[in-house]
Amino acid sequence: MLDDAEHRILIVDDDAKIRDAVAKRLTRVGYEVIVAADAELRRSERSPVARSTSR
Repeated sequence: MLDDAEHRILIVDDDAKIRDAVAKRLTRVGYEVIVAADAELRRSERSPVARSTSR
C-alpha cells in the first residue's frame, strides 16, 4: 500500500455519487482521500472536511 503522508488526494465534485465512487476506488488502493462538494465551500469551512474511510 501507499504511504498515507505522501499520497493524499482532495476530490472536489458537486455530484455526491461521483465523489463517493472516486473516493472509494482511491481509498482501496491506499490513498488518503479528502472530499468536498465545492472548492469555495472547502476553503471557507473551519472544520475538517470529510475523509473517506471505506476500503
